[in-house]
Amino acid sequence: MPRRQFLTSIWVIPVAVLTIVGATLLWVTYDKYQQVHEAEYRLLEAHARYAEVQIGVALHDAGRLLNQIAAERRASLQQPNDRVFARALARHLRDHPEIGTLFVTDGPGRVNYATNPAIMGFDVSRQDYFSAHRDRAYQTVPHVSRPDKTLLGVDAVTLSLPVADAAGNILGMAGATVDYHLFMKALTPVNPADSASVSVIVNRHGDLVYRRFEPQKFFGKNVADASQVFQEHVRADVSVTRHIGPSAHDGKTRLFVTRRVEDTGLSVILSRAQGEVLANWQRNLIIHGLIFLFTAAVILFLAREAQRRQNLLRASAIALGEAKKSAELANAAKSHFLAAASHDLRQPLHALALFVSILKRRHGNESDTDIIKPIEASTLALKEMLDTLLDVSKLDAGVIVPQKLAVSADALFVRLESEFAIQADAKRLKFRIRLSRQYLYTDPTLLMEMLRNLMSNACRYTEEGGILLGCRVRQGMLAIQIWDTGRGIPAEELENIFREYYQVGNPERDRHKGLGLGLSIVDRLAKLLGHGVQVHARVGRGSMFEIVVPLANETPPPGEPPPEDAASAGAALDVLVIDDDPLVLQGMAMLLEIRGHRPIVADSAGEALFKLRGRIPDLIVADYRLRDGQTGIEAIEIIRSNLGIAVPAILVSGDTLPARLREAKSSGLHLLHKPLDPDELDAQIKRLMVKGAG
Repeated sequence: MPRRQFLTSIWVIPVAVLTIVGATLLWVTYDKYQQVHEAEYRLLEAHARYAEVQIGVALHDAGRLLNQIAAERRASLQQPNDRVFARALARHLRDHPEIGTLFVTDGPGRVNYATNPAIMGFDVSRQDYFSAHRDRAYQTVPHVSRPDKTLLGVDAVTLSLPVADAAGNILGMAGATVDYHLFMKALTPVNPADSASVSVIVNRHGDLVYRRFEPQKFFGKNVADASQVFQEHVRADVSVTRHIGPSAHDGKTRLFVTRRVEDTGLSVILSRAQGEVLANWQRNLIIHGLIFLFTAAVILFLAREAQRRQNLLRASAIALGEAKKSAELANAAKSHFLAAASHDLRQPLHALALFVSILKRRHGNESDTDIIKPIEASTLALKEMLDTLLDVSKLDAGVIVPQKLAVSADALFVRLESEFAIQADAKRLKFRIRLSRQYLYTDPTLLMEMLRNLMSNACRYTEEGGILLGCRVRQGMLAIQIWDTGRGIPAEELENIFREYYQVGNPERDRHKGLGLGLSIVDRLAKLLGHGVQVHARVGRGSMFEIVVPLANETPPPGEPPPEDAASAGAALDVLVIDDDPLVLQGMAMLLEIRGHRPIVADSAGEALFKLRGRIPDLIVADYRLRDGQTGIEAIEIIRSNLGIAVPAILVSGDTLPARLREAKSSGLHLLHKPLDPDELDAQIKRLMVKGAG
């Protein structure tokens, strides 16, 4: 029972919410439906009112012309001059091109003056445009007749006004025939651009005197029986009416507004297709439906999640594991990018470094040293750039373990001066250091990596002024400070500069400005070492980065200088080198020979065993990536297994994937990264030989 009540309480809430949301959306949709119709009706009414004014103006102008003709006719009766009056009619016709014919009748209704000689003598006494004036001596708006062909043989509407004397006696009638062009001109400003709107002018009998589309075809057509809108408007007997229903022309549902033009017997009917009116509303209806469906899906999903909450809580460990896996996959994608770039560049650079070392050995005392040293410096600079990518991968892999010891701060400063003084001088910057005679307790290699990144940024972003490397003692700590007079850093960017790939002022991702990894490495190494990092900057004035390092309690004894080369540390060794790159094999062979060893080179484990022929080498140096998907770890294991002895071995790789670093560490092999430092290789050979001898 408690479980049933619990489930009921879960589902009552979403059903109630969906009911409220659904009802709200229905109300909003219906209200919008009404608003759209009301807005369209108001727009049509405004246009109809404008159309009424325009038609009234047109008829007023026609009435003014007919009044003028009536006045001229009265004057001609007082002083008869038929020729003058006829010329006046012709002149009026030329001034009003929308009029077809002007004519004047006598009292009985016979045409005695006309611009069209064909109708002279016509008896129009029985026409409605003549009989309409028998009981009314004067009116300001002309009478509008029904369209007919009686007078001219073509459909036309006749506008007429009486000619009366001062006593109000009918002396005749002044008339003008017009077709649909007069009304088209009046309604041109009303017609909208879209084809969904239709404008119509109809008289009290249901005759069309104008229709927006194909006006000539529909002029004079009677729609009294076919048009439900006309019938309802006549029955309503009000000035303005609204209708919605099928069109008499095409049967499509339309919104109609009908407005009567007073004293003319004409009405304006404006309409617009309902589908066009509701187009936006229908789109909104779809959007509201999607909103409701989305809301329903979300609410039902939340209800289901609430129902399964206990199970999810019990499975929280699995969920956390999946989240961690997703994060590792994302991190692995980044590391794959770094590893691919690093590996492809390290391979040729490794061969170059070997040949530079050989040249240095062969020509160390000759004048060629001036050429070799810049090449060596450039090679080391490229190596340091690739080591930046390697540092990120090592940090991701968690294989970096700080080796803290007491180290001279001045020794670190002097090394930095030798590395960066040339860069500063090339940009005409002042470069100064302030020594301290203090000893630090830190990992000197990792600390130097941090300081190199900061110094590199200072040189890169300082265009004038100088750079200062100094330090201050604070309560058992040494604050190492790097000052520059560069562009500075905006205050809002200070929290972002330690993020990976983030660079201030480099939106185009110009690789000449670095990869945006230096400060990220500084931050991560600082956390690994437990050192504090701070930054202070002002835009346009420069920046100051500070690393706070603990002071050493004791001064270390002076160390012995390392041997010049491996040959001086012991006998010549048989060194087996395995690499699938011919240039690397050639360079390694020449380097080992110069240093007094006997190299045996092979591109695979199989070739190595063939060349050894049972002979046991003193040392194996194997590249990680070999032919046919074989790894250096596998090659070393194959050789050891076949020889039956655990030959000391060194693994060499240009691959920086965190997984690869962990794999090398778990194999127990010492890993050196391409390009090799010959001195580091010598030192590692010596350590392995000493360890093997012990």
